[in-house]
Amino acid sequence: MPRQTGDNKYGVAKWIVDADISLGSHTTIASAITSAVSGDTIFIRPGTYTENITLKAGVDIVSFPGEGLTANVTIVGKVTASYTGTVTISGIRLETNSDFCLDVTGSNVTVLNLQGCFILASTNTAINISNTNSTVQFRFCYGNISTTGITLFTKSAGTF
Repeated sequence: MPRQTGDNKYGVAKWIVDADISLGSHTTIASAITSAVSGDTIFIRPGTYTENITLKAGVDIVSFPGEGLTANVTIVGKVTASYTGTVTISGIRLETNSDFCLDVTGSNVTVLNLQGCFILASTNTAINISNTNSTVQFRFCYGNISTTGITLFTKSAGTF
């Protein structure tokens, strides 16, 4: 069961993710997304989170500015965006894990903003955009293709 807001030791968001439950409200990003509702922000404490997550409309995922560029907050796995609405991911490092680290799919009107993020394509092409009604915006983001023969992104639809 997630900890309640009154236990929030940081005050930066209603939901806090940390591997140590005493430092946050959840130990996984997926469980925090399940608890959150549109308008909520999930704050991710430093660490590497190996999990696949599905974003929820109106629920932003953030860390302190610059954390994604220094790899203090890393999501290793697939982040799927197929909602109707807008989500912002800020200060997070997204890393492939033998699949896309960001997959924008479906036919919903999906807007995804990435701010100050780092995209690492180490084991697979990093980003796939196949939703014709999507807009993906990158602001102050960086990327690295660390393996020969893979690419940073594929796009068959949507606005990039």
